[in-house]
Amino acid sequence: MNLDLKQKEMLRVGLAFAFNDYEKLRQFLRDSCGFDLNQHTHATAGLQVAYGVAIDGASANGWIDCLLAACVNHPNPDLVSVAVDIQQRLAKSRPIFYDKLKENPFKALFLGEEECFIGRDGLRAALTEMQSDQGRRRVLVVNGEACCGKTYTYDLLRLLDLLDNGNIVVNIDFRDFREGDLESRYRDIIEKINTRMCVPAAEIPQKNASETRWFQNVIGKFQTVARDKNKKLWLVFDHIGSDEVEDKIADALASTAIYTFKEASALYIILIDIEPSRLGLDRPQLEKLRNDSAVLPVRGDLVTFLKRAREMSGKWHVPDEDIEQAVTSIMDDLAGYGAEERAYKYSQLTWKRAMRLGFVS
Repeated sequence: MNLDLKQKEMLRVGLAFAFNDYEKLRQFLRDSCGFDLNQHTHATAGLQVAYGVAIDGASANGWIDCLLAACVNHPNPDLVSVAVDIQQRLAKSRPIFYDKLKENPFKALFLGEEECFIGRDGLRAALTEMQSDQGRRRVLVVNGEACCGKTYTYDLLRLLDLLDNGNIVVNIDFRDFREGDLESRYRDIIEKINTRMCVPAAEIPQKNASETRWFQNVIGKFQTVARDKNKKLWLVFDHIGSDEVEDKIADALASTAIYTFKEASALYIILIDIEPSRLGLDRPQLEKLRNDSAVLPVRGDLVTFLKRAREMSGKWHVPDEDIEQAVTSIMDDLAGYGAEERAYKYSQLTWKRAMRLGFVS
C-alpha cells in the first residue's frame, strides 16, 4: 500500500534521525529488506536522495511493511517512534483482514464499515482467473436485474489499488460523461483515466483520424505505459447509455475488447450493465468474453459469508447454530423493507450481526 505524502515525509525524517552515513543506510536496507541502494542511486547523490529512493522503492514494490518493521526494531528511538506512528496510520486505512487479503483480494468480505460483499462467487472466480494471467480472457461483462449489486463490482475491484501496487483501477461511470459531442466525451474519459496514468500531454497520441480511432490509440498508449511499468490497468465502464453517441462509444468498447484479446497484455476491461449483443462482436469473439450475472444474496450466501468471516477472524468458538440464528434474524429484518430498499440493507444488517458475533469490531 502506498504511503501518502505526509507519511513519506515522516519516514524520510525518521531515517534522517537514524542514518547520517550512506553506507550504514545501505547496509541497513540490504540486511533488513534485501534492497541495495547502489543499484538505484549512489553516495554522491546525497542522503536526502537515498532516503527518497528507499521509500519510493518500498512503496512501489510492496515491501513498505518490511521497511517499517525494520525501522521499529532499530535502536534509534526517534526512528522507532515515527515507524510505529506510520504503522498505526496504515492499519486504520487498510481493508479489514488486510493480511489475509493480500494473496487474493477477491476473497474480501468487508469493503469497509457496514460494507459487506456477500456472495458473488462467480464474479470472484472470474476476477481471480483474469488476474492470474492465464489466457487472454481479460474482458468481463457484468449484468443483472436492477438493484442487484452490479455497480458494487467496482468496490471489490478497487481493493487491488489498496492491496497491491501492481494494479491501477479506474472507474468510468458514464453518468458523469453524458454531455457534449462524441469527441468531447472521449476527451473527458481519457482525462479521467490519465489522472491515474499520469502520461505527459506531449506523449498522448494526437487526433489524426476518427474520434473512435483516437480513443483506441490513447487506450493503447495507456496499456503500453502500464505494461512497461509492470502494472495491470483495469478499466471499469459502467452505466453506458443508449443514445446515438453512446452507441458509437459501445462500438469503441467493442474494439477495445478485441484489442485486449489480441494484443494487450496489461489491460483488463470490465463492462457493467451492457448486453454483449450490443457490442457487435462475432461468435468467436463473444466466446472470449467472461460473463457474470449479479443477483441479490439468498440465505445460503449469508450463511457462507458469516462462516468465512468466522474463519478469517479466527473466532472458531462461535458455533454454526449462532450463525444460522443470525442469518434468520437478518432475513426477518429484510422482510420489513420494500424490494428496492431491501437491496441496500443487506450490508448494514449483515455487518451488525457480524459485529455481535465478534467477527469485526
